[in-house]
Amino acid sequence: MKNNKTVKIKIDGVVVEATEGKTVLQTATNVGIEIPHMCFYPGLEPSCSCMLCVVKDLSSGKIFPSCAMPVSEGMEIVTSSDELRELRRDILELMLSEHAGDCEAPCYMACPARLNIQQLARLIARENFEEAGRLVTDQLAIPAVVSLLCHAPCEKVCRRSKIDDSVAIRLLESFAGKYSRVSPSPAEHSQKSVGIIGSGPTGLCTAFFLRKYGYECVVFEKENKPGGTLRSAVSEGVLPLNILEQEIEKIRKMGVSFYTDCEIGSKLSLAEIIKKFNAVVIASGVNSVKIDGTAGIETTPSGIKIDTHTMETGIAGVFAGGNAVRKSSMIARAVAHARNIAFSIHCLFSGKGRPSPENRFCSRIANMSENELSAMLRTVSSAGRIKPSGGDAGGFTKDEAVNEAKRCLGCGCEKSDSCLLRHYATEYGAVQYRYKGVERKTFERIRHPLVVYEPGKCIRCGICVRITRRHQEQYGVTFIGRGFNMKIEPPFNEPVERALTATALLCARACPTGAMAVVEPSRSVDENDLHRKQRKS
Repeated sequence: MKNNKTVKIKIDGVVVEATEGKTVLQTATNVGIEIPHMCFYPGLEPSCSCMLCVVKDLSSGKIFPSCAMPVSEGMEIVTSSDELRELRRDILELMLSEHAGDCEAPCYMACPARLNIQQLARLIARENFEEAGRLVTDQLAIPAVVSLLCHAPCEKVCRRSKIDDSVAIRLLESFAGKYSRVSPSPAEHSQKSVGIIGSGPTGLCTAFFLRKYGYECVVFEKENKPGGTLRSAVSEGVLPLNILEQEIEKIRKMGVSFYTDCEIGSKLSLAEIIKKFNAVVIASGVNSVKIDGTAGIETTPSGIKIDTHTMETGIAGVFAGGNAVRKSSMIARAVAHARNIAFSIHCLFSGKGRPSPENRFCSRIANMSENELSAMLRTVSSAGRIKPSGGDAGGFTKDEAVNEAKRCLGCGCEKSDSCLLRHYATEYGAVQYRYKGVERKTFERIRHPLVVYEPGKCIRCGICVRITRRHQEQYGVTFIGRGFNMKIEPPFNEPVERALTATALLCARACPTGAMAVVEPSRSVDENDLHRKQRKS
């Protein structure tokens, strides 16, 4: 019989009528107050293992886990305070001190353009070439050009090189670029317009990213054809003109207008351009635009002075990037500048204000042992680096690209976008190695046909244990060992594929970290984020 009896409590000073028998966490969630938690899951009995959901009852002075404490008349609950924040940060840092996993792959962290290389390799390995083409287009704007000119800093940090040789990432990008000829559809048209000075790599990429947001873009180029330094400073032997023309045409088809033979400072002044558009981007070479003392724009010997976070100059709505700021031959840097500028302008136009710096927590494994590297290698191709049969200039054939992509170790976390441990570590400013005496877990990776299990990322929340028990798996998973040595594993040394016959996907989707994740050809944030949405329902 349903209990309709209610009690009155206060949560963060707000009087709440709560159903008797409900927990403090459930009651707070029902009225839109979020309390951090990782081991609670709807429909399962609470386990109080993570202790992140601790709150304080001012009426009794006690601190307790809100996921297991039923409401009672007169409670005065505080969900956030300096005391609770410090306690939660300590809890997170203890979890992180033994964490064995990278939030992001080393190659991703080394790439100035932040290309999701691990995802690219996975798509190619599964022969999903069209999706791989869309990925490199969405993230690099002009991938066929970038792959030819990039210095490939990602390959220098590729963990595979510690085993034999790095993955041929640049060649995989080039291969995917062959499938990126279709122009992406812009977002719903906006009345806002942006003038972009310069059609080199930064100017082209900025126009691409801004058109994806739906903004009108006009690019001014002083030469008689767009392309800037890509046309004038790079030999055709390195960058064939037909490839450059194809990438420019792709951007033109998105609705970007190009005005050539138009040198700013000669036919048009910078001041006139600023008056004409809602925002302006200076993306030309070093000292190539006549500033003419335009009030608010400062220059240094290396280029235009900007806010390095927003890329904005001293004039509101005027941005600068690429060689206009500082000379560099790294094309990936030009892509990164373009994406940052486009996002800053989007925030400006959409009323979101100044974009916040992205300081997400990022766990890293500094040094991996030979045994740990071997554990990674066991789940991927052990073949050596593949050389294109037609040479680097000819690029990979389909079979060569697929086989090379299968060499990727997949260092990054499968749930880097939705891991609750990472989310709360960022929110609470947790430091991974504050507890230096704690030895991290050994990295392991166990494959199941539907999921991947990495015990070194497990926080022993027990959600998977409770799910397999509820669904009456013959073996399921359980707690093995005691104290800090406790693990979650199948009993009796049963293999994971026999232990998780009906609940593998349920466990992976409910796991609050990247310890267990769904094996998919492409990462879906909505899919991996399912457990967070369910927790708020």
